[in-house]
Amino acid sequence: MTDHNVPRLSGRPVDELIDRLRDDLIAEILDRLAAVLPVYATLPRSHVEAEVRRACTRGIRLFASALRCGELDDRALQHARRGAARRAEDSVPLGQLVAAYCLGVEICHDRLMQLARPEDLATVLDLQRLSLRFLREVSAALAEGYAETHELLRDDEMARRHALLDALLSGDDVDAAATRAGARLPVGYFVLAIGFRLETDPEIDIAVLARRTARQIRQELGRHLPGSVLSRLSETGGVVLVPLDRLDPAEEEWDRLQRLVGTAGRVARARLTVAAVPAGIDAVGDAAHLAEELLELVGLLGRGPGVHRLDDMALEYQLTRHTPARPKLAAALAPLADDPDLLVTLRTYLAEALSRRRTADQLGVHPNTVDNRLRRVSALTGLDVARGVDLPLITAALAALPS
Repeated sequence: MTDHNVPRLSGRPVDELIDRLRDDLIAEILDRLAAVLPVYATLPRSHVEAEVRRACTRGIRLFASALRCGELDDRALQHARRGAARRAEDSVPLGQLVAAYCLGVEICHDRLMQLARPEDLATVLDLQRLSLRFLREVSAALAEGYAETHELLRDDEMARRHALLDALLSGDDVDAAATRAGARLPVGYFVLAIGFRLETDPEIDIAVLARRTARQIRQELGRHLPGSVLSRLSETGGVVLVPLDRLDPAEEEWDRLQRLVGTAGRVARARLTVAAVPAGIDAVGDAAHLAEELLELVGLLGRGPGVHRLDDMALEYQLTRHTPARPKLAAALAPLADDPDLLVTLRTYLAEALSRRRTADQLGVHPNTVDNRLRRVSALTGLDVARGVDLPLITAALAALPS
């Protein structure tokens, strides 16, 4: 649209009307911003009076220019992108930034409509079309400018948090890394070794699904513990540090961790298996190594998803240490080596607290099949799961088997 067909209300070009009303429009927008959009109510009054007022002035000028020209030129759009980048640096959410522009257009439009006469109907319809076009173009520009800066800020923050995680795991320069990350160190952490099994989707590439699952787990943990969880997750699992207020967590803290892991698994649609070890700041590295060993042991024992701790499998853990007795224990189940189904059934049966029905459900077989396999185990090894005295030896032999 060129200058000679600028929309007119009451015989005057709408861009001139906006210019004449500019001070009143800015005052109303500033009052409404604080009332309608939460982030603007939290900003210091001096910031609102200076930076936000300037942004309102620029926004009104952009709107007036769009009404005059019929569109926003590249220079105006670049201006909007730079403004969005500054809002990203101020941590103003993108949604509220776009909402602020929509509010400004709404207020300008309402004030113009107060000047409209019956014969201005065609102009009113034209203004609605131009307003929507302005919001479409400026919203795209805001999103582009915001996303670019936000990505840089996020990458920088993530790099500092990963550096803190590395420092905690290695024990080097932890205080300096915490200062750079702007983090206040807790008394200690739940050190989590996490593994997950995906609920596969035939329409999604498995690598893409795994990366999405890892991201969803991070997001869910961060949602419940904002700004305090440190994590490094790959497509199969990884390490997560959850802050602790005490080094000997009470049962309710373990229960809270169990609920958190369960929620994260449901959101990510994955079966999360977690080994958790509480540790002080100076023992995070050792705790991470222990948690990885426990997670491996959970897999060997066929235990299900959820949170597992050393107290739950202290005997099995001790039995897996390399001593002269370990090969002898493993040899007790050597006759089962040629039939993997027997070992899987035996592990599952113990993990399901000697319930043949739950074992059958887990394996997808009939309960009679479970009975037949357990009798076969007894015939090959001389060890009977129905004989109480044999259970400790069977458990120890399973734990001693090579991984």
